[in-house]
Amino acid sequence: MAAGPRRRNLRRAFDERRSFARTPSGQVGSAGHRDAHARVPGMAAREPRHCKMVAIPTLEEEDARRPSRERDSLVGERTRIINRMKAALVRLGIRGFKPGLLAAPQRLDALQQASI
Repeated sequence: MAAGPRRRNLRRAFDERRSFARTPSGQVGSAGHRDAHARVPGMAAREPRHCKMVAIPTLEEEDARRPSRERDSLVGERTRIINRMKAALVRLGIRGFKPGLLAAPQRLDALQQASI
C-alpha cells in the first residue's frame, strides 16, 4: 500500500525538523554543518577551493628547509641546556644568573669568589 500525500508531507516535515535546528538568532539551518564550517578556515566564508590538495614538496624544497629545521633543533637543545643549568644553580642558592650571556663565565667566577 503506497503512502498517501498527507503521510508524505508529515514525514517530510519530521525529517526537516530533525535535521535542522533553530539558532539563537532564529535562523534555521543544520547546526552540525555550521559548527564544522566554523572550525575549518575558509569554510565559514564559503571561500572557493578552501580544501584543495597540497602539492608534495620536491627534494630540492625539502633540502632548502633543512637549515631552518637544524637551527630549530639547535635552539631547542640550547634552551634545554640553559634551563638545566639554571635549575642546578637555583638548587645551590644562586638566583638571577643568566647562563646564556657572553659574560656568563666571568660572572660565574665572581659569584664563586663571593661565596668563598
